[in-house]
Amino acid sequence: MDKAFLNPKTVQILISLTGGTSYANEISTTVDCTYSHTVRILQKLEENGLVEGEKEGRKKNYKLTDEGQERAEALVNFLEAGGENQS
Repeated sequence: MDKAFLNPKTVQILISLTGGTSYANEISTTVDCTYSHTVRILQKLEENGLVEGEKEGRKKNYKLTDEGQERAEALVNFLEAGGENQS
């Protein structure tokens, strides 16, 4: 899972879910990523216990788990502290 955090889209997806639940299509629009790539990332995050999805008809609504919320908040704090410019 650590390698996934090297991907900026994974970080953006996690952070986008801190505001609550969302569908994959909404997330892909928010983070400017293709729908299929967004779904693949969400599946990996779900497999690792950071995101959970709940079927609502034909759509799946995603939200952060408690662990996912903690990691997303840590990423936000890191980025706000200028972490993206550190090597």
